[in-house]
Amino acid sequence: MKFYDTENPPAGKLGRIRLSLAQAFIDMLLEAYDALLHHGVNYHTLPAYKDQELLDKAATLPINQAHDSFITWMGRVKNDIRAAVRRKGFHKV
Repeated sequence: MKFYDTENPPAGKLGRIRLSLAQAFIDMLLEAYDALLHHGVNYHTLPAYKDQELLDKAATLPINQAHDSFITWMGRVKNDIRAAVRRKGFHKV
């Protein structure tokens, strides 16, 4: 097992981190597009998207240390999109 500096991960590990971030971002955007297309929910207006504090802190870290913060933020946005769609579909009887 090789140990490496957390500030400078090997190129292969860095590539996997970037790939997972890109996949998570695309997944979030696909959900946002679906919500906009079918339910009229714009993710730019949601509170989780507007809360950029987590991203601002993560932007100062190296990408391998900020990975979890970015994934957490995208998960929050996706959950907020789903909640907005559920609220939009709720009707009083």
